[in-house]
Amino acid sequence: MGTVIPRFSIIVPVRNGASGLSELIGVLDDLSVPSAELVLVDDGSVDDSWNVIRRYSNRQSHNQFPVRGIRLDKGRGQQFALLAALTTCRKRPVITMDDDLAHPTETIPRLLEALENGADLAYADPPRRPGSALRSLASRMHQIHISLITGSSITVRVGSYRSMSSGLIDRILSEPVTFPYISTQALALRPAPRTVMVDSAEWNKGAHGRFPITQLLKLEYRLAVAYGLPGRLKLRRKQFSVSAAQTAAGWITEVTSQ
Repeated sequence: MGTVIPRFSIIVPVRNGASGLSELIGVLDDLSVPSAELVLVDDGSVDDSWNVIRRYSNRQSHNQFPVRGIRLDKGRGQQFALLAALTTCRKRPVITMDDDLAHPTETIPRLLEALENGADLAYADPPRRPGSALRSLASRMHQIHISLITGSSITVRVGSYRSMSSGLIDRILSEPVTFPYISTQALALRPAPRTVMVDSAEWNKGAHGRFPITQLLKLEYRLAVAYGLPGRLKLRRKQFSVSAAQTAAGWITEVTSQ
């Protein structure tokens, strides 16, 4: 029997998440979605994550998600891990989500349906996002900042639980990048991608918690520098420099086969 080409890929960055991978994979297996693959990106883990990923990538059952592993050269961060994975998932749409089961997997069919209906980018939109009132305010300010530097609608609530079309992935990977952040890389493109919000079940709290405010402020500064006017002028001067695909491919040290 020949290898079945995945219809879409689910990309999950993993950082020291060995203890929770079995549960995550089990939940996804229960979806029984045909022609899909799970791509686990080991982002510099110091626990047993890579060994667990390799073990699952060798399973042969046709009733379970095929698992493919990608190992980065060091811990680079979630956005870097996602960008590296996108270089190996071209020609098919992707879902991106966290590894701590904070995102309800029953929303996956809705995210795919949005792409089938013509969207390039779809974000899962829960009734409310976990966190305190201060965290909600910080999230709102982040949305406003993203809107200002990308020219996107203020109604777009970016997040790590989303779907992207293969065409959008190609556009992201063909552009140069100074600071990877998938949402800004996508929303800053011209012409802008067709972006929608998809109603989602309420999110779980998750195992990893949230970034402290100081890290969020640092992120906003880096986004402003990379995607604000100075950053855009810098990229314009470097329009013949290497693409994001070439840059991100250099971070990958090993890919398991499936």
